Amino acid sequence: MSGGRPSGFRTPNIASSQGDGRSAFGTLALDILRLVRRPQYPGQPRSRPEVGVGQAYPLILARVLARPSQRRRSLATLLEASDLPGSGWSQLHEGSWRMGSRRFGPISRRARMSGSCAALRRYRQETPPRGVFIQAGPYASAEDAEVVASQARSAGGITWTGVARLEESQVDDVAVPTVDDSLVWEHRTARGDYVGFQRFISGRVVNVVFVVAGTAKEPGMAWEDLVAIAAAQATKIRNQLASEQHRGRPSP
Repeated sequence: MSGGRPSGFRTPNIASSQGDGRSAFGTLALDILRLVRRPQYPGQPRSRPEVGVGQAYPLILARVLARPSQRRRSLATLLEASDLPGSGWSQLHEGSWRMGSRRFGPISRRARMSGSCAALRRYRQETPPRGVFIQAGPYASAEDAEVVASQARSAGGITWTGVARLEESQVDDVAVPTVDDSLVWEHRTARGDYVGFQRFISGRVVNVVFVVAGTAKEPGMAWEDLVAIAAAQATKIRNQLASEQHRGRPSP
């Protein structure tokens, strides 16, 4: 997806699908940009994204307009720190906002009309030092979600002061069972003497699209751990949808 990237493209945002063949991941606002995909290596100070403050306004409005019940429902879809492989994980932050808040293609408009919310959580493990974020959002239909999932891989994306992206590549030899329409890719990054990987798996469960990412110093987070997280996240979404259907509540 090196061509056709929309103006102002920054970082994955499954709440902002164009629905017209361009990237499904539009621009996130400043407060969410601080939560995700910053390569953090031990002993290194925090970096800030190169993004304008004005980009914060759409997501601030999306948070104000989102119903608290929908925000709680979307956050309940995500894994807890205790669900991640290994021990010593802690949750650093979470956020939720109304779908379709940034760019308004047909898919985004339908998602916004549904009133549903996307959600994100960020986690950290000290030993070994690595980080994870998970983002998920429901669309108005499985067909809409399928389109978004097919466009999930982000090319280019946000840049961080002092962080160089050395390589960006699609990964074809990692299988992700139980996850529909999965895409797998990675970024190799450097900051000073520290070199690491940001690894991504995106997928779909019925009408919900999600992405999980793991960041760690070279040689990077083990793919089997990230696959396990993606499979667990897909299972949790599937179980929630089944529970809501059993209670007679339509999926978002």
